[in-house]
Amino acid sequence: EMGSVEAEGVGMPPEPPEPPPQEEGMPPPPDPLEDHVVEALVADVGAGTCDGKMAPLPPGPPFATAAQFERLRVAIDSRNAEVKGTIERRYQHELGEWQKADDEFKAEEKERAAGLAGAKRRSKIVLTREEGMLKALELQEQKIEWLNAELKSEKDRAKGMWDAQSRAEAVRAKQLLEAVRGPEAVTRLQDQLHLAVAERERALALPRGARNAVERMQLEHEKVELLKTVRMDIFRIREAMLEEGRRRRYLYVTLLLTLLLT
Repeated sequence: EMGSVEAEGVGMPPEPPEPPPQEEGMPPPPDPLEDHVVEALVADVGAGTCDGKMAPLPPGPPFATAAQFERLRVAIDSRNAEVKGTIERRYQHELGEWQKADDEFKAEEKERAAGLAGAKRRSKIVLTREEGMLKALELQEQKIEWLNAELKSEKDRAKGMWDAQSRAEAVRAKQLLEAVRGPEAVTRLQDQLHLAVAERERALALPRGARNAVERMQLEHEKVELLKTVRMDIFRIREAMLEEGRRRRYLYVTLLLTLLLT
């Protein structure tokens, strides 16, 4: 709130009475007020000694002349104009200080509002990342289940290999092992490919959940990183399937040779 400006000028004294018309037989009019008294009063008015009160013009007699009273009136008007200018300048100064403080307050409010908006955006990004991490955790759990199943299959294959070692012909044992392992390996690779495709679809869908440009940029970056990992997984699965094809072909060739040789 702006402070009030308090200042008062000089009050104008009442005009001295006009002397009565001079008639014959009447005593002469009294002498006028001496000039040095008026000049001293004018000096006091100019110095501000009479601010806030009426100028102490002697009530008379002797009375001030019209010229003396006009001299005092000019001095009072000049002092009052000076006081008014001081009040206006002080008011403008305080108004400027208040305006400056108000502008600083508005700037701080704007900065606080921008900080709050940034915090909300960061909170949304964190929530989106958390959702992505939960989905990734779900996929990891699926991978763990697949690894457990593969471990069980490996144990079963180890038992089958142990049984095959009792056979007399090493080639026949290999054929039997491949006959058991091949379909399982192909099925396992198909499951891996299915998971990789699902992971790829999830990565491609990440940017669609963005609420603004900044969040979309971050999700696009995460999508690119996930797609790199998925491409490597698909490439590994492809190579593994090609290897399974070569092993299956070798199995069929060995079976044919065994039939031809027996």
